[in-house]
Amino acid sequence: METQKKPLSLLGFGLSRPRRPVVWIAVGLAFLAGLKYGYDFGYQIGGVLLGAIAAVNAALFCSILAGSVVDRLFPDRSIDRTQE
Repeated sequence: METQKKPLSLLGFGLSRPRRPVVWIAVGLAFLAGLKYGYDFGYQIGGVLLGAIAAVNAALFCSILAGSVVDRLFPDRSIDRTQE
């Protein structure tokens, strides 16, 4: 009997399945908030270059957290999790 292989995800981050619009909206808003507040913080402590670096870092971190929270609070009902 052959075991069924799971589809490989992109870089192991579970990006093989499409995300729902609710998740995309939350991630996008968190990304924009991270850009704004990260840049403001970085600019205050180190100028334009540090502001840009802090903005990218904050935006990525916020989007990862927001996506995780939305996936946890509103699980996708179309995925059968009993066969894991």
